[in-house]
Amino acid sequence: MSRPLPNGMSLNIVVTLASMFPDTLMLGLEIRVKVSDYVREKIKALRAQHPNQYSNIACLRTNAMKYLPNYFKKGQVSGFFTKHDPKTVFPNVWVYP
Repeated sequence: MSRPLPNGMSLNIVVTLASMFPDTLMLGLEIRVKVSDYVREKIKALRAQHPNQYSNIACLRTNAMKYLPNYFKKGQVSGFFTKHDPKTVFPNVWVYP
């Protein structure tokens, strides 16, 4: 299944997309410890408040700029959301048209 990847976590984006696309798996990548811990706790709280929802999202603390190619095979990711220009952040990952 395809996985949109929010990078530089925005909890609002992840939660909104998770409720809009419940059958799509989503993984948030964040390098900051406090932010990734907060997002994980928030996801746990949302799952407790809304049973059978938000089971399609997760947060992973990692350096996406450095290790993103190690997590996924080519064509496995359907979308990527970042606050930076992905062509400058991940020049070797993106296939240019």
